[in-house]
Amino acid sequence: MFSTMLKRVGLLPDRSIPGEGLVFKFFDVVGETLPSMFVTRQMARAASGWDRSLVQEAGRLAAERLVDEVPGFARALIERHREEDRPVVMATTSPYDLVRPLAEALGIEHVIATRYGEADGRYDGTVDGFFVWGPGKLAAVRDWAAHHGVDVGRSYAYSDSIYDLPLLSAVRFPTAVNADPRLRVVAALRRWPSLHFDVPAGVPKLAGVEPQRALQMLARPELFPWVRWDIAGTEQIPERGPAIIVGNHRSYFDPLAIGMVMAQVGRPVRFLGKKEVFDAPIVGPASGTAEQAYAWVVARRAADYSAAEVAAIVARYRELGEWATIDWFLALAQLAHETGSLTSWWSRPPRNNPAGIGVTGRTQAGSPGTSPGPNWAWDESALLWREGVSFPNWPDYAVPAHLGRLLAYALTDTAADDAQRQLIDYALRVRPLPQSYRGAAPTIVGLNGRWAVPGADYGQRILDLARRMRG
Repeated sequence: MFSTMLKRVGLLPDRSIPGEGLVFKFFDVVGETLPSMFVTRQMARAASGWDRSLVQEAGRLAAERLVDEVPGFARALIERHREEDRPVVMATTSPYDLVRPLAEALGIEHVIATRYGEADGRYDGTVDGFFVWGPGKLAAVRDWAAHHGVDVGRSYAYSDSIYDLPLLSAVRFPTAVNADPRLRVVAALRRWPSLHFDVPAGVPKLAGVEPQRALQMLARPELFPWVRWDIAGTEQIPERGPAIIVGNHRSYFDPLAIGMVMAQVGRPVRFLGKKEVFDAPIVGPASGTAEQAYAWVVARRAADYSAAEVAAIVARYRELGEWATIDWFLALAQLAHETGSLTSWWSRPPRNNPAGIGVTGRTQAGSPGTSPGPNWAWDESALLWREGVSFPNWPDYAVPAHLGRLLAYALTDTAADDAQRQLIDYALRVRPLPQSYRGAAPTIVGLNGRWAVPGADYGQRILDLARRMRG
């Protein structure tokens, strides 16, 4: 797109280079390569003498087209970070003058990009500052962060390129997005989350291909000889953009029929259902029984906990949950998910942490008598300190802190009753919560990316576990 617009403003010859399409196709499949980045670095020299204002105009023209190509899921992620008061930064190897208009169109205030040297309004053939690629991108990000009071080690980073490995390795929350083949392997080995902005969260892709696409190859009438198919009107379904297909029968066959139709159109299917199927409110009656929760946890607990202690923990969740009108069974499902049913290091005595409260993953060397701060615990087996909250016991400290923290996510102060407010106040004394999070997650899926980061399917995993606990 950039090269097209540079041709339009007269900075590049208005003709295609032989093999240009093949090169672009190779880039789409393989991603960045060392030769392609070598050529990119030489662009500053090739652009020597260009009128900077024409490059900026090319950037504006490209942005008008590119902004509509940005997937909605990417826009939603940008908006979520903005709502949570995080500065959003575009960091790219591309020339600053070309990408700045796109960043503005997306509402991204900060841009870290390769800047070309300029003299008298024309590029002078040099790179002014960092070549924002590989280690140079990390250096440029660190330089920007130092001037804006941002801690890179506590930040997020998203990339599709293996050559952004230095940056991804430097942040606390790295995510591979539409990753090239090499980055997909590294992300899997390091257990980094992977996202695809062209599909909803939770839709898998294997080698960049959605499994549904492979299954659509089997959607052929001859493979269903017991069905008489009569499909017509598929030309009314657009090839791109939104389309809602509605079945007109109360039948289990409709999904198969719709799938067959969409396979002929060549589009994947996303089924809709009422939200109660996919989510559950945090405030409200219990969605399971104490017996179900006890049976699940006691069968999987660590030896540190007796059966009687598990029963007492479940009973306390039920007691406080009924008092404060919170789905305490869902809270116990979260406990089972976070602690491996009371087997994790943080959940075992003397730490008694029910749901990873304050657990950041940070560690620090030292000795048992020299704690780095109030919310650190000594790991004797590893001989280091781990950051997180420890609780003296379950009934008076751990359970109220857990339920109160869930209520703080689900309710604002004005929406909470007296009992709920008491639990919330205690929980926030233990571990404060950003004001922007108060009342932001009335359902368990609302905790995605909040209680756990990046946690794109955090709530769904807890819901699935709760279903299994109910048998």
